[in-house]
Amino acid sequence: MKVRVWPFLVGKNKQLGYRPVVVPDILHAARIPGRVDEFRSNQLIETPLCKVIQTQELGPLTAIYRVAYLKDAGQMYVDLQNRPILWTEGVIFKGIYPDMELPVGAFKSIQQQLDQQANKFYLDGGNAKIINSRALEIDYSEEQISKIKESLKERVAYLREQEELLKAQLSDLDRKVQLGKTMAIVGIPLVLVVVGVIVIPIGLHLSNTANHEKMHPQEALQKLIYEISEFEKSIRNLETKQG
Repeated sequence: MKVRVWPFLVGKNKQLGYRPVVVPDILHAARIPGRVDEFRSNQLIETPLCKVIQTQELGPLTAIYRVAYLKDAGQMYVDLQNRPILWTEGVIFKGIYPDMELPVGAFKSIQQQLDQQANKFYLDGGNAKIINSRALEIDYSEEQISKIKESLKERVAYLREQEELLKAQLSDLDRKVQLGKTMAIVGIPLVLVVVGVIVIPIGLHLSNTANHEKMHPQEALQKLIYEISEFEKSIRNLETKQG
């Protein structure tokens, strides 16, 4: 079963500071090549790490990458101050796959290609240019795809539970808003509000407070609904590949 990935590389040389070296062509087309720099780290990450970022142009992107010192003929790449250079090398998937793993053999093959690009970038110095990467197709077994899909479904189930809790919280706040409006209409006595010495109807105070308290859960609910939608898209994408 084939899954498309786009290699990327971030590094530096003796003349140029840290920057994208190899950038997926889809990011170039979307005019966001710099987003791969978000995976750069100033610490070694030897075990491949999985990270999801959000983009307006392409939706969520999932990266699997490592951060390492690379060598040429046994010699470590160093910068102008003779400090070892940390290279970030990995691949990007379209979609949200927080538990995605890359087959070991495939990752090693991609690393070898990226190591060659790192060597070229390093030797080119100040004349080095960004290199576009095209999509590669990685083989996954049915078992691997099923495992990833089940993990996504578990996440969706959890998010659905959180969605219901937020809806219940918002419903409770809506009742407070309506109660406050009713109290204001029927003329419940005034109450002092601790903002100077302003006196406002207690009903209006209750309604305003509840409306303010709704802002955070409303934003959280919108974000949650978006995440659920993206997870479900990723599940459908995997099911299509299995189908």
